Amino acid sequence: MTDLLSWAAILPAILLLLAPGGLIAYSLGLRGLILVATAGPITLAGAGVLGVILGELGVPFSVWGVLAAALLAAALVLLTRRLLRQRRPVRLLADAGGRTPWQVWLAVAVSGLAIAVGAIVAVGTADSVSQSYDAVFHLNAAAFVLQEGDASSFHLYRLSNPGDDLEFYPAAWHILTAMIAQVTGAGIPAAMNAAWVAVSVGVWVPGAVVLTDTLAGRAPNRRLLLAGAAILSSAFSAFPLLLLEWGTLYPTGLAYAQLPVGLALLVLAVLSPRGREPLRDPDPVRLRPWVLLTLWVAAAAFAHPRSLPTFAVFVAPLVVYLLIRWARRGWLEGRRRRVALVLGGVTAGTLLAAVAALVVVFRFYRVGARPIADRLNGGPATARQGFFESLLQGLTHSVVIGPPEGPLAPLLLLAALTLGGLWLAVRRPQYRWIVVAYVGLVLLYAFAAGSNSDLAKVLTGLWYKDKYRLMSALPILAVPLAAAGLTAGVAVLRSWLGRRRVPWARTSALGAAALVVVAGTSWFSASQSGVRASITTMFSVPEVTDREILSADDRELLRQLPEHVPDGERVAGNPWDGTSLAWAIGDREPLFPHLTGNWDPDRRIVAERLDRAAEDPAVCAALDRLDTHYLVHSEDLLSGGDPQAEYFAPMTAAADAPGFEAVARSGTSVLYRITACD
Repeated sequence: MTDLLSWAAILPAILLLLAPGGLIAYSLGLRGLILVATAGPITLAGAGVLGVILGELGVPFSVWGVLAAALLAAALVLLTRRLLRQRRPVRLLADAGGRTPWQVWLAVAVSGLAIAVGAIVAVGTADSVSQSYDAVFHLNAAAFVLQEGDASSFHLYRLSNPGDDLEFYPAAWHILTAMIAQVTGAGIPAAMNAAWVAVSVGVWVPGAVVLTDTLAGRAPNRRLLLAGAAILSSAFSAFPLLLLEWGTLYPTGLAYAQLPVGLALLVLAVLSPRGREPLRDPDPVRLRPWVLLTLWVAAAAFAHPRSLPTFAVFVAPLVVYLLIRWARRGWLEGRRRRVALVLGGVTAGTLLAAVAALVVVFRFYRVGARPIADRLNGGPATARQGFFESLLQGLTHSVVIGPPEGPLAPLLLLAALTLGGLWLAVRRPQYRWIVVAYVGLVLLYAFAAGSNSDLAKVLTGLWYKDKYRLMSALPILAVPLAAAGLTAGVAVLRSWLGRRRVPWARTSALGAAALVVVAGTSWFSASQSGVRASITTMFSVPEVTDREILSADDRELLRQLPEHVPDGERVAGNPWDGTSLAWAIGDREPLFPHLTGNWDPDRRIVAERLDRAAEDPAVCAALDRLDTHYLVHSEDLLSGGDPQAEYFAPMTAAADAPGFEAVARSGTSVLYRITACD
């Protein structure tokens, strides 16, 4: 019960994510689940833009500013629509009555609850932190936004690169976490875990249903199709669970959660209603999807621009499909010269762009001085299995968890449903672009996981040749494909039973039974259980450790920092031993908020010579300029002591040097006051 109560920030987190953007979406005329699906990205787009503006003006960022800006924007949109006499609401998920069926709402709620329960079970208490390299930066970045009031994506990178000029690092994830902490009073770790659940429930699930609806056209058994998509959005182990286990890649998870609704908006913008045919005549009503798509692009950039190559994999086949349809129509209508010129221009432009991209890549990465074979050879970029084995994993949704990067059991039912959806799409020309996009992504995963060749590195370099990032993207299209396969399977079963006059062979009954089977075999599968167990290991805090960045002693000492370290003081320490988490856990800024970085001269002096503070005046002068007079020391180092941690060895050795007085202790973790500079 205590663990459950620690997650009390989840509901406020969902409201904070959806309310500001929901006001704007409502003012644009959206209703139903499309409003919910677009609300989160609109909130993040607005907060990201507001953060940059306020950061340049030097005005503190707060959640109240986001809400005020949303109210103002909604009022302006309503006024504009009234002046243009556009008052009709838009519902894209509709039954005959024009409203989202209650069965779909119920399925969305059940799926969201399943994801939330899975996260709570896997993580444990809400204030647990991921014992990973990436999590250190994200926790401290959220603390920076909250305490400094600076939410600019052009300032966040200075955490690990102090003094650098403008460098863009997406801040949407950290803004959302900071807003949750500000409103609920939760600590940064609890707010971040609540944000993960809120994004999964409030953006990913409804977005997957909206994408399925948009791609489906005027498909039969619509309620079952959309309810199936909702349940299936929580059925795959690859997303959203996997990125909570691997990395932990919070911004990438946020960006991927937005991809379904982004693809849906693009389809709505370029195709006629229900995605059947390309648009032929201008339609003022189509401006709404383009407005929403523009906001979505901003949200994607502030979440993580690295998600856009994945989006491009989905979009490129759609563009080719539209071009072929246009060319075919133009050829039949006698505009052959125009078609030939356009196709020739597009082909030439594509080839020139490809050549230019290769030239830029070769020069930027100095391939002549360091060949491609010498790159992307470490960590998740290294292939430890064969190409065809990896291809089979992608097709059967057999996720790999790391370490030791072993594959989990395949999700055979989901694989069968997905393949069924692919077969249905192959048979319909207007859906073949979906097949190309999905198969292309599976092949990219196979190259990343199953090959160390130069070709594999070139093809998957935009994803850092990271098999986890590519596997996590598969459910984005697998959900609508599997939902189509499920609906078709139920229709076949109903027809077969109907011919035998089985009295209960109704679509509603068979569909409900099918959803129960899919949910049960997926939520409690060995695959999902394996990912949840790995998440538990990632978030656990052992009593004694020499591998993780944080032990129980470290966490207890960091929680005591406000009692001993004055407000406004930084704390020194080897960031690899847990000191780097002082901001997120102990409300005191660490001198090194990340494990690596391009540090300023004063920080370099401290890192390289702190153990000589009693005899080197330059060290004390640097500490004074940095407002740093305390040292945290712990025995454990992340990964048992990475070679990069050796740079900070003098800070570890300082605990045994003269001029350091112990003021607090928790087991082997000690807080020292630096008396050498008195």
